Amino acid sequence: MPARVAIVGRQFGSRVLAKAFADAGAHIVGLAGGDDWKDLVRLAGIDAVAISVPGGAQKAVALEALKAGKAIFCEKPLAENLDSAREIAAAARRSKRPAVIDFEFPETTAWTLAEKFSHGKLGRLRHASIVWQIETYANVHRTNNWKRRNASGGGTLNNFGSHLFHNVEWLFGRITEISARVLHDGPGDVSAEMILSLKNGATVSVSLAADAFLGSGHRLEAYGSTGSFILDNPHADYMTGWSLRTATRKSPKWKLIVKGRAAFKGEDGRIKPISRLAKRFLEAVAARGKAEPSVAAGLRAQTLIDAARRSDRLKRAVKVPHGR
Repeated sequence: MPARVAIVGRQFGSRVLAKAFADAGAHIVGLAGGDDWKDLVRLAGIDAVAISVPGGAQKAVALEALKAGKAIFCEKPLAENLDSAREIAAAARRSKRPAVIDFEFPETTAWTLAEKFSHGKLGRLRHASIVWQIETYANVHRTNNWKRRNASGGGTLNNFGSHLFHNVEWLFGRITEISARVLHDGPGDVSAEMILSLKNGATVSVSLAADAFLGSGHRLEAYGSTGSFILDNPHADYMTGWSLRTATRKSPKWKLIVKGRAAFKGEDGRIKPISRLAKRFLEAVAARGKAEPSVAAGLRAQTLIDAARRSDRLKRAVKVPHGR
């Protein structure tokens, strides 16, 4: 019998989550907005709740769903701040129900192959560079909504930094220290320049901005003792456009492994990777087991965001707590 899933959040929820979960084999039993979700979440017979609301509103939905015995599928950022993220993660641990967060990049072919290369032919990472320079709709039009407000779960570090920090640790291992300078525009941060120190001694330089007019897109370069790779996406669709190039000392020429492309008209590249993640989540729901990335990974990303903001306030590098 297909898992019965309720979706909270009308925009991204109906455009992307509903399609992704249907593709993964779920039965969508209802969709509610961010202001009328309580009756749906409490409905008997629902196995899981997929949440697509602003980070500042996610805690209330997640805690209510877990209290009702439902598994949860959360969006990033997990919450608007570290304390709220800790509350969600703690409630998920107590419930022992599957609790997943939507980190999509590792579900794409280019990133999956890059991770395999990183833990094999790359050798010991020496240094890496990430440039993510785009201009979001919210920053182009200076919209007065949550996406530009840190306190509501918006801002560039919450929206994009959460992905970035998760991806770095997934590819290269633990971040132990962060030095960050963050630029604010009104109620939210719009860009950050960071140096991330890793447990293995390597460093990652980061240039992240959501207000970069005609920005070059998203590019990650990694240089190791026995190989190197480049992930690159100059296209507007964050998931569809990824190319991967690799090289090794045994074969010292760049080799195109995955060729990215622009999205087709009407295509949303997020649906396929979320569907893969949703499928694992639904399997865990059926087996009453666990699935990754769990909300603990979302808490870890929030811990790193908090460290970056502390570094900016203190004007110095800060150590990152090891635990989640």
